[in-house]
Amino acid sequence: MLGKLGERYISFLKGRSDIADYFKVFIGCNDILKPLVETQKLVTALDTFATEQQMGVESRGEFLERAHQFIIQLPKNTPLSLTALANHCWPDAPSALTATLSREEFSLSDGFVPDRRAAKGLVNFEGKSKFWKLNFSRTAIKNGDVEYDHKNQRIILTNIPDDLREELLAETAENEDDES
Repeated sequence: MLGKLGERYISFLKGRSDIADYFKVFIGCNDILKPLVETQKLVTALDTFATEQQMGVESRGEFLERAHQFIIQLPKNTPLSLTALANHCWPDAPSALTATLSREEFSLSDGFVPDRRAAKGLVNFEGKSKFWKLNFSRTAIKNGDVEYDHKNQRIILTNIPDDLREELLAETAENEDDES
């Protein structure tokens, strides 16, 4: 398969076995495409496209969800065609999306096998600090289970699971007892 700028990639070496490593060394191949890195670059490129197209919140979510569905519906170890992705996600003007995906700043390679975990970045938000970790989907925002308070820079969670609610109640009740 041809990659960007006419670079050639060997796409038959998909496994992580000693035999695959032996053949890579034998033919002088530095390394095969790293699915995680390539998928992260793809997520960034799709997000950039959505921003540049000035998509509203709902259309942006639908666009990124279409891309995610396309990726996860590929049979396992199937290379991703950027042209097919563009045709599926932006059917009215796929060349506009293809132009963004082929920009040098993203250096995306056509024909890499996407990492499904990294593709979740299209539909999930994730963040962490020294004291907490949070992961939620765009659907949670759409359904109102997660709200962002711009003014106070706070995230508000609703419909939390009973077990978590009970843990929080027990923890805060203990802290209130300590303060008295």
